[in-house]
Amino acid sequence: MFVNRTRGVVWATSGVLALVGCTDPAQKTDLRPAGPPEVLSVLVMNDAAGGLAEGATFCKTGDSFRPGLDNTPDGVGHQLCPDDLSMGADEVADANPTNWYARVMFDELLDPSIEDLVPILDDTGMDTGTEMGTLANTQPFTLQCQSVNGGALVDIPYDGYYSPAGNKITWPVGPSLVITPSSPTLVATQSECQLTLKDNIKDEDGNPVPADQRGPYKFKIAPVAVIAADTAPADGDSVDPIAAGVDLTFNTDVSGVTGALVSWTPDPGNDYASAEAPNEYFFGADFGVNAMYAWTIKPGSMVKDQCGKVTTITAPSVDTGDAGSFMTNDLMFTGIAPFDTQANAKPSSKVTLKFNQYMNATTLAATEYSLTGPSGPVAGAAPSYDAAGNVIIDAELKPATMYTFTLKSGATIDDCPGGEGAFGTGCGTKSATFTNTADQVVHFTTAALALTGTTPADNDSVDAGTVSIFLTFNFDVDSTTLAASEISTSPNVQWDVSNAAANVIELDSHTALAPGDYTFTLKMGATLDDLVAPTADTYTQAADKVIHFTVTAPAPAGPPCY
Repeated sequence: MFVNRTRGVVWATSGVLALVGCTDPAQKTDLRPAGPPEVLSVLVMNDAAGGLAEGATFCKTGDSFRPGLDNTPDGVGHQLCPDDLSMGADEVADANPTNWYARVMFDELLDPSIEDLVPILDDTGMDTGTEMGTLANTQPFTLQCQSVNGGALVDIPYDGYYSPAGNKITWPVGPSLVITPSSPTLVATQSECQLTLKDNIKDEDGNPVPADQRGPYKFKIAPVAVIAADTAPADGDSVDPIAAGVDLTFNTDVSGVTGALVSWTPDPGNDYASAEAPNEYFFGADFGVNAMYAWTIKPGSMVKDQCGKVTTITAPSVDTGDAGSFMTNDLMFTGIAPFDTQANAKPSSKVTLKFNQYMNATTLAATEYSLTGPSGPVAGAAPSYDAAGNVIIDAELKPATMYTFTLKSGATIDDCPGGEGAFGTGCGTKSATFTNTADQVVHFTTAALALTGTTPADNDSVDAGTVSIFLTFNFDVDSTTLAASEISTSPNVQWDVSNAAANVIELDSHTALAPGDYTFTLKMGATLDDLVAPTADTYTQAADKVIHFTVTAPAPAGPPCY
């Protein structure tokens, strides 16, 4: 039966390590079974900047059996303990905040009863024929870290396993015990931690680890830091101004981040920050075209981790991912949507003029374009913006109808750095003007009215509480034309109906829904009007649209930081 002994072990960005053990009985093991088990080294997953490697926080001095230059799977040897045996190891001060763990290496095999082997089950609960080790019952260590509340040492729950293979030059080094905290991110950054061995760690002859080698072995969780390898764009890159800005990924989840964290040279104005993920933020501003911008995290800036612990950025640099520069590209017109001859354009689609920069729709004159249908010019067509800040020709289009759009030769549109014009608050300082050099003509036909999607989808799960169902159409739909008799729910639910967007009907449960299975039906024959004035087109549901969904109890709140 195969025993999984690499659970939770990470190297670089590979995710899981391959074991390199003693598969040949004649292979030199560098083990010495005589006497009690000696602690040769204590390693901790470190490199908070994102490299993710084990570093030594303790090396036994004067012992040639301790690890030195190690043959790790990345093909580059890593120095664990100094070659000079008289030297120990400096305390690890940058244990990775999101997945730190510790490894204690011994000079001989341990009594295997230090771990229990439990079967690994598949998703159906069937035994896979493999086992994994656990230290849950034997608990051979005391793992403690500073509490975020007052700084006193508190016990940290952990599991782990016994890794009997290896020696001082293999990876993993061994024999060793690996200790994995149950929730590493609940230990605040910059916290001091320590690992103490108990007397139940014994070799195969029953000898315990000598009392003077049981620790505590200390290490420290790294401060909040930017993962330099993940900073985008890379220093010196060129980017389209519409996508310009800098994306920073931190080594742990952070809170309280604002646009004021980053400063720009020259200052484009209207700095902001938006969360892409709990540990990733995008910093933007009003970037012009064909310009160089340098950025840096402001020295002295304070960033909080998810536990509220503050890290102060003291010396930002390109090397650490805290500073950089990029060049914005020249203004480019990239096309028109729908494309010429497109036969299935959504009736709610607008003609979109695509650029690599935000553009100022108000600078496109009515005489510089045309939009015509079977009866001539489309009434009310006017330049505007969509939700992404693209320039659109806003008009109500009929379904299953052919249209022709022309952007005329000589048409001009100023850019709109930052794209704020899309939200009615004005643009940054104009940096370029697009001039159309020849008529660009697009013929397209709109599709028939259709229901294009639902949220939740059939057989999805949603959290208990007030539940929302979204019906998405390919046209701008009037939610007031959906009659209560045209929908049903089992068990019965009273719904409040509104428009979530022009083409999306939102149904909100009038009261919180209890956990359980529900079936929602948009009935065959239900009719909905689009928003085209003065004559609306009517959509008719051809068959029952059924959505089965399960309301589940909300997940319990996670534990607080230690």
